Amino acid sequence: MILSVLLYSFLAVTTINCVYYLLFFRFSLLKHASSNKDVNIPISILVYSKNEQEKLADFLHQFDKQTHANYELILINNASSDETRYVFEDYQKTHANVSVVNVINNENFWGSRKYALTLGIKKAKFDNLLFTTTSATFDSKNWITENVGLLNDHKQIVVGHSYFEKKGGFLNILIRFSETINNLQNYGLAAISKPFQASQFNFGYSKALFFETNGFADHMSINQGAEDLFLKKNATLKNIVLATSTASLVKKEAPKSFSKWLDYKVAKKQIAKHYNFSVKFNNSVFGLSQFTFFVLALLAAIYIPTTLLFSIIGFRYILVTLVLLKTAFKLDDIKSVYFFPFMEIINSLIQLPIFIRNLSSK
Repeated sequence: MILSVLLYSFLAVTTINCVYYLLFFRFSLLKHASSNKDVNIPISILVYSKNEQEKLADFLHQFDKQTHANYELILINNASSDETRYVFEDYQKTHANVSVVNVINNENFWGSRKYALTLGIKKAKFDNLLFTTTSATFDSKNWITENVGLLNDHKQIVVGHSYFEKKGGFLNILIRFSETINNLQNYGLAAISKPFQASQFNFGYSKALFFETNGFADHMSINQGAEDLFLKKNATLKNIVLATSTASLVKKEAPKSFSKWLDYKVAKKQIAKHYNFSVKFNNSVFGLSQFTFFVLALLAAIYIPTTLLFSIIGFRYILVTLVLLKTAFKLDDIKSVYFFPFMEIINSLIQLPIFIRNLSSK
C-alpha cells in the first residue's frame, strides 16, 4: 500500500513538473522579436543612480558609442551622498541631449526609487521610455535602436533581458543556472500569458501608458518592485514584447558571495508576495514539483527500483535537458547548464534557506 502511494505520488509530481517544462518550452522555440532598425525613432533613456560615483565614467561613455540618432538621456540622481550629482552635471554640460534630475529626500517619499523614477518620467519629452541603471553594461552599440524598435502602437511594454556577468567559479555558474531557470519561468509564462518580472537594467514602456494608469500610485509604499508591479497592473498578452536578441542584452554584476546572492533571492521573494494569485500559484507548484521530484525519486529508487521507474526518471531528465539547453542557447549562456543535473539539485535545496530567510524578514 505504502509503496503504491509512493509510486503514484512520484508519477503525479513528475508529470506536473514535465508539463510545466513543456509549457515553458514554447518561449525557447520562438524566434527573437523583430525590431524596427530606424535610428530616428525618438526615445527618452532614463538612468537611475544612487551613490555609484565610481561607475559613472565607464557607464556614461557607453552612450558615446550608441548609434541611435534621436534620443535624450535623463540622468536621475536619487539623493546620492557622494559626487554623483556633480559627475552628472559635468556630463550634461558637454551633451546637449542630456538632462539631470536631482531628487531631494522628503518626508513622504524618503529614499523612494519609484518617486525618483516618476520625477524622471515627468521630465521626459518623448513617449517612448527606456530604463536602465548605472550598473548596466550594454552588449551592443545598437542597444537603444534594438529596444525602441520593438515599441509601437500595439506593443507598449518591452521587457528586456539582463544577465549576470559570466565569470569562472562554482558560485557564478550556480547563480547563472538559477537565473536561467527563473528566466525560463518568466519568459515561458510570457509566451502563453504575460511575464511576472522585468529588469531595472533593461525595461521600457510608453509614457502615455504610465500616466493613463496612474504610474506607481497603487504601490508607491512598497520599496521595491517598480518594474514587476508595473507589469502586474499593465501588461497583457498583446501589449508586451520580449527583447532577448543579442543586440538588446544588458549585463549586470553578479553577487560576489553566497550571502549576497541569498539577499538578492530573498528580496525577489519579498516582491513576489505582491504578484497575482495565478503567478504565485504557478511559481509555487513548479518549485515544489522540482524539489519533491528529487525526494520521491530517491525514495522510489531505494524501495521500488524497477525498470519503469528509471525509465520515467530518464525521460524527465532528457526532456528538461533539451528545454534548458535550448533556453540557455537562446539567452546566450550555454555554459550555465553544463552541469545541469548537479546544479538543479543544489538550486532546489537552496530554496529552503531562502524560504527561512524570507519568513524571518517578515
